[in-house]
Amino acid sequence: MTEQVWELTGAEQGYLIEEITTRGIEYPAPPLMKSQWGDTEYACLVSVRVGGCWGHAFSRCPMGIHPIVNAVWIDQFMARRLVGRPLGEYPRHWARFVDSTYHQRLHIFPVSAVDVAIWDARGKLAGQPVAALLNPGYKRSVRAYASIPGFREGAPAAEESLKTVEAGFGGIKTHTVNDIDEDMDVLGAIRNAVGDRAHVMYDASTTLTDEKAATIGRFLGDIGAHWFEEPFPVWHAERYRRLRASADVPLTGFETAPGAPGSIDWALEMKVFDFIEIDANWKAGVTGAYESMSKVTSGGVQIAMHHAGASSMNIANIHLVSAWPAVDMIELLTPADKYNVASVLPKPDPATGTLAVPAAPGLGEDIDWEFVNAHEVTL
Repeated sequence: MTEQVWELTGAEQGYLIEEITTRGIEYPAPPLMKSQWGDTEYACLVSVRVGGCWGHAFSRCPMGIHPIVNAVWIDQFMARRLVGRPLGEYPRHWARFVDSTYHQRLHIFPVSAVDVAIWDARGKLAGQPVAALLNPGYKRSVRAYASIPGFREGAPAAEESLKTVEAGFGGIKTHTVNDIDEDMDVLGAIRNAVGDRAHVMYDASTTLTDEKAATIGRFLGDIGAHWFEEPFPVWHAERYRRLRASADVPLTGFETAPGAPGSIDWALEMKVFDFIEIDANWKAGVTGAYESMSKVTSGGVQIAMHHAGASSMNIANIHLVSAWPAVDMIELLTPADKYNVASVLPKPDPATGTLAVPAAPGLGEDIDWEFVNAHEVTL
């Protein structure tokens, strides 16, 4: 699959990967990350020059980690193997980088950032959006579902959900507050507020006991929830099998499972998930996410597109969904402008419930260079 995605045009055969740079930026943490990791968040801006053309990708640094961590992996390991090499050799190096993540020698995020930047450059050189490189018949618009915070009371959750659906989102995913009675009250209020205008999903963040998962799983089936996400850690296959037997609701998982595209094989072998989560950040960029999507669809399982952490990665998700016929929704943490700094994501159209796929070459991301320059940190 990687070779098929990386079938180069005649012009691309002569391109070299000429330069790779990493810049760190620092900015106030958005609400969810602030509650987990503190007041400050960091991101890397990875830039790759291919054939004289620059491609870019923002990658959020999780857990408040300084961007120098990703910069070391990119500059000291990846760039040394890529710079000066023909673009046609990149798939082989990408596969070696992914293999290094399997052996826990390299983190997946720098691999993903470099890959997305290279795809941005490829699209710009070809004068086409990334989606067109993946599939010339790509969809020009996609839908989005909103990932909202956990609520302890039904009324504010219902109000937020209704406002979000009216803004054009086709689904609402809420998160556990570690009290399933409160969670069920919130989920019921959301379903009553949005009716059949939007999907309702629930993310338990791997925190539930078997008994609690069975209780809320039955409730989710009763309200017609679209899915029940990760009540247990992903490797607890037997627990998922027992839950599947007792709860009539689709199960989704593998949000952050290690192993990039290789983890998809494991997920399919487990035979417990109705949806498998994929995004450009956790699955080794556009290359890895597209390969993962192919595996999931071939395995007869549905794709749940997961939030990708930063603007470039979420825009990459938009291109991936638009290129893949078997999935039509991406996940966005809301309010989206709080979680996607230094550029602006397309917004859903309330009239159609869809957002436009960027038509400009590459990712089509309009980077706010003033923001980058003002918030840059020394690496």
